[in-house]
Amino acid sequence: MRIKAIVIMLALAVGCAPVLRSPGPVPSPGIGNDDIAWEGTLLGLYPMVRGEESRRLLALGREAVPGLRAALAHPDKYAAAHVLLTLIAGNKVEVSATHWNGLRVSLTADGKAVLGEGQMDEIRERWQQP
Repeated sequence: MRIKAIVIMLALAVGCAPVLRSPGPVPSPGIGNDDIAWEGTLLGLYPMVRGEESRRLLALGREAVPGLRAALAHPDKYAAAHVLLTLIAGNKVEVSATHWNGLRVSLTADGKAVLGEGQMDEIRERWQQP
């Protein structure tokens, strides 16, 4: 009788346990490619994080990575996400006058940055989880 009562209690406890759901898609953060200002130096391109949300995500560190990976799929966010992911990862960065860690950027005479066409998919592939 005692065993039967224990089994019933366990069945009720398991039946009443909350169901674990997957968190669903990770929302992309409220960042934009304009959150990154680009400067040409003697050593090559240098990104400066200037957007408030981008600075917050940078300070958040690894916790921001899922949202930043989601932002790589948006044409108006992918470059900023790439810069932030690179800075958070702390990896060595390859730099030239026209490239920053694989991202093609041209600086115009008036200092505006122009992102190279057709590179979003290539940048997103760099950050795919193994």
